[in-house]
Amino acid sequence: MILRTTSIFLLLLCLGWGSLSAQTNWKDLKKEAEAAAADRDFALAGVRYGQAFELKRSQMELAYLAGDYFLKARDYPQALKYLVIAKAEDKNDYELLGLKYALALKQTGEYKQAESAFRQFIGQYDGPQADYWKERASHEIDGCQFGIKAAEQAKELPLQLLSSQINGEKNEFAPIWLNGQLYFSSSRDRKTVLYSSEKTGNIDSWSKAAPFAGNAKINGDFAGGSFTADGRRFYFSMKNKEGKYAIYLLVQESGRWSNPIPLPIYINESAYNSSYPFVVEQDGKEILYFASDRPGSKGGYDIWRSIRQAESKSFNFSLPQNLGPNINTFADELSPYYSEKDQALYFSSNGHLSAGGLDLFKAQSTGKGWELAQNLGFPINSPADELYYTEGAKGSFFVSNRSIEGQTAPANENIYYLGAAKNIELKVEGIIYAESDPKKEPIADVQIQLFEQTADNEELVYSAKLGLQGYSISLEANKRYLVILTAEGYQTASFELATLDIKRSETQNNPIALRAAELVTQAPKKEFKSPFFAIVPQEYTGEEKAFELPKRAEDPKTGKAYPAGSTEAELYERVAKIAARSPSNKVYWAKNNLLPLKGEEEPIVANTPPPKEEPKEEAPKSNKKLGKGLHKHYDESQEDAAEEGVSYVIQVSAVRRYKAAKYEELQEGPLGDYELSFETIELNITRVLVVPPRRNIDGSIGFKKKTEALNILYHIINSTQFTKAFVIEYKDGERVGKGFRGLSQDDEI
Repeated sequence: MILRTTSIFLLLLCLGWGSLSAQTNWKDLKKEAEAAAADRDFALAGVRYGQAFELKRSQMELAYLAGDYFLKARDYPQALKYLVIAKAEDKNDYELLGLKYALALKQTGEYKQAESAFRQFIGQYDGPQADYWKERASHEIDGCQFGIKAAEQAKELPLQLLSSQINGEKNEFAPIWLNGQLYFSSSRDRKTVLYSSEKTGNIDSWSKAAPFAGNAKINGDFAGGSFTADGRRFYFSMKNKEGKYAIYLLVQESGRWSNPIPLPIYINESAYNSSYPFVVEQDGKEILYFASDRPGSKGGYDIWRSIRQAESKSFNFSLPQNLGPNINTFADELSPYYSEKDQALYFSSNGHLSAGGLDLFKAQSTGKGWELAQNLGFPINSPADELYYTEGAKGSFFVSNRSIEGQTAPANENIYYLGAAKNIELKVEGIIYAESDPKKEPIADVQIQLFEQTADNEELVYSAKLGLQGYSISLEANKRYLVILTAEGYQTASFELATLDIKRSETQNNPIALRAAELVTQAPKKEFKSPFFAIVPQEYTGEEKAFELPKRAEDPKTGKAYPAGSTEAELYERVAKIAARSPSNKVYWAKNNLLPLKGEEEPIVANTPPPKEEPKEEAPKSNKKLGKGLHKHYDESQEDAAEEGVSYVIQVSAVRRYKAAKYEELQEGPLGDYELSFETIELNITRVLVVPPRRNIDGSIGFKKKTEALNILYHIINSTQFTKAFVIEYKDGERVGKGFRGLSQDDEI
């Protein structure tokens, strides 16, 4: 259940349509609609305005109002039915009509039409708060593009609508799993009540839902809650005398539930809403997560956290703490749930990149803070709204108002079950010792690298320096891996692992012997060789010997054109971007860096270009921009540029063989404004990086603002296959730390 309206981006769910009116006069129907709207019965208001319009079709405002109130009631098909009529009149007399029409299209899954409608709104709207609404429309365009890709990449998951013992004709929401029972809130009989049902067999079999014993103590507009693990305390929200949602507590003593106890006023601020409580106990502390629109919120509702000692007899919590910009946005974040198993926060948001209105997201805990939130994707999310993620004994539950023909009523919230994938834990561990040591004493300072093997590549997924305890690596089922071990004074060792067709969890002990390295008197000097020499010969060093780039991609020695899609053609295009910044289209080599002839901005240096790969027959994809730009999740204006020599780079992968086709999506749409850069490290591993197209004034490569890098990272992990990408700091050309996915670099990955 959504508690209130902060803007048209958070739409209130109503509990009933009301009985059909016997009125046949359109003016009387309009009055009934106005009365229903005043009572915040938006669904009934939509029905009455729609009926009035059918009787008086010349009154186009009635169609607009019907669509507007159906949108607020989250009945998106009905909203679209009337808004498209109002839109056809081709007038801008109605408040934000173009935006509301586009939203209705988006939330019925018509993404391409919605994107076009949002663009039209941006181009035409000149009303109040134009900049604000145009920015919101731009954000929704990003959501449409994400929705198209998410639908194409939908996972096959065991998703199921719960049976009629749970889901009825009204709204069922806020599921809670406790001691083998599913508790849930229901708006049956126009009053929200907490029920419970016990699973009696498979996920289709549930006992008849019974009212919660504590319902008699809750005399107000109830909206769901959370039990402590022992089931003796129940935190919930309901409206107070001021008409705001506040958090209360029921305590069970001697089998009886207490009267509601309001939490302290610094949690329930009288002029603001506090709701969606979720409680979890960790390390002897009871942690309360909740959503509130109090001062200090970044948008409408933000997620906050407050803590108390679990054994304390008082219920004095610490002052609420905002979870910060990795979680909260300009819009609304609701229904928090902390998973102890995943060590992650699940929540619903319409401010992050969403395929619908409210989508479900997951943010990994770092111990000190949170990583960037990631959309859970399809089929968990949909063009409609999803809230209330919670874990069960094996799978998980969540709530959606998606429409399933023949199974769900329009706009109604229903509870869904997501079956858990079989949890197989695989681990390989062992000590590292010298082959010549008969005692097999462990040795330290061994570098281990774990690569995931695919059909055509090996991607680095784990790297660490080992101590005397040896190694311990976790593996995923149905994959192939390569392990490489290096240590000073020893030969490199490697072995392969396969986890195919494994049916149960297991840990394998595998000690490894390293053979002493052969003595080498002096390492040969490594000569710099660049694949760019194929385009710009290495003898063109210094400004006085600049090389003029041919107007077409051709071999400078033979004059023959490179094949379309070949590695050489790709290298030529990268050099052409550098040469384009020279008035004479000339470039030259300087300290292994390729630079344009003086007079232009210095470009990013291609000092380690992509490794050579086999030419491909197909032509490369276009770099055509798909959207206006990236949605700015972080406010870059509030951050000063990093000190001289410091920059931030996004690493998307580290591979043993670079394949350009895999990275094409990083050069399309909004990402087309950025460059791929490459860094070769030991064992011929190539780090694939995303950076701005020009060097900074101080000569560094990368983003000078951490927030700018994180904005690009946010788009990458939510819109591409590179969900494990991260930001890494460079100082004077050297990497600092292990990388991060949030504003605090102390929260390393």
